[in-house]
Amino acid sequence: MTSHRLLRLPQVLDKTGLKRPQVYSYMKTGDFPKSIKIGPSSAEGSPQTQR
Repeated sequence: MTSHRLLRLPQVLDKTGLKRPQVYSYMKTGDFPKSIKIGPSSAEGSPQTQR
């Protein structure tokens, strides 16, 4: 069974080497998974964020 965990944006930036604007640009164009809202003021990246 595969377990998935969500990544916060700093973790995504560290793992991918991308910059914040690049991540948001890729999310907008659909080339990167969109963030998931987990609370009123928190969001995390999709577990599919492994490039």
